[in-house]
This record gives sequence, C-alpha cells and structure tokens, in this order.
Amino acid sequence: MKRVSAIALVAALSTSGLLLASAVPAQAATKVSCPRSLPKVPFKVAKDVGYPAPHVVSAAVYCVYDNVTNPGALLGSANVKNYLALAMGINASRKLPAVQNYACTADMGPTSLVVFKDTSGHLDTVVHEEYGCHWLFSSQTKNKYWLNESTQQIFSKYLRYSTRPVTIVN
Repeated sequence: MKRVSAIALVAALSTSGLLLASAVPAQAATKVSCPRSLPKVPFKVAKDVGYPAPHVVSAAVYCVYDNVTNPGALLGSANVKNYLALAMGINASRKLPAVQNYACTADMGPTSLVVFKDTSGHLDTVVHEEYGCHWLFSSQTKNKYWLNESTQQIFSKYLRYSTRPVTIVN
C-alpha cells in the first residue's frame, strides 16, 4: 500500500513539476554571456544579502580574464553545466575576517568571473582572483571570501576548459 502511494506521489510531483517548468518565463531559458572586459571590483552593492552566489539559479557562464599582457581582456568562457552545485559551493566559502592588512603574492595570472542568472532573469556576478590573495568578490555582498578547497577545484577545472587557452605566467 505504501509503495502505491509513493508512486502516486512521484507522479503528482512530476506532473506539478512540468506545470511549474512551463510557468518559468521564456527569458530564463536564454544563455548568459561574459562581459567583454573584467568589471571593477569590489562591486558597489546596494543591498547586501550576506552570501556571494544566488540560491535560485537557472543558468551560469564561467569567464576568464587576463591580468598580465592585456589586463581586463576576456580570454575565454565556458557554460556551467551544474550551476546549482557551483552556486552552493561558492556559498560555502569562508568569509574573510575583518583585518586591515594581508600579505599576498603578486597577481600574475588570470581572474575568473561567473555570471549567474536566476529564474526571474536577474544577473549576479562573482569574481575570483586565481592568483594573488585569491579573494572572491560578489555583486550580492560587500564581504570578501576565500573559496573552499572543493570549489577551488571546480574553478580550476573551468579555467582549464575555457574556450580559448589561458597562459599562466610564473
């Protein structure tokens, strides 16, 4: 008896899921693109939501920008397949303590940027320094973050598989 009710529940959820999916605006299905040049960071944040990535995501694109030969120029991009997992990983990042000074290496490599699109079509941006202090900036919060190790590996994977090769200067 319980098995039949579980099957009925799954059927009801899948039917309502189809109805909800058809209610999503058509603009949410369009692709997200990279800005031509790296935006200035830190961002001017009007309303601080307290976390770097949106919770409800419908699309995302990973962008790589040059910091060495042509600062701020777009080097390559890749569509993010599992954008919800990436957003969750970014939100699991560690908030920087409120300390005045940090000793960081020179930023002699690329900068990553992820543009997230939520289901209403609103765009949020997360910028990560791949070298230097490795800070994470967001258009949703005034705080700076450090990526956790597993999310850093995801960023490294997208950095490797961007559409154009990235040259890293040692």
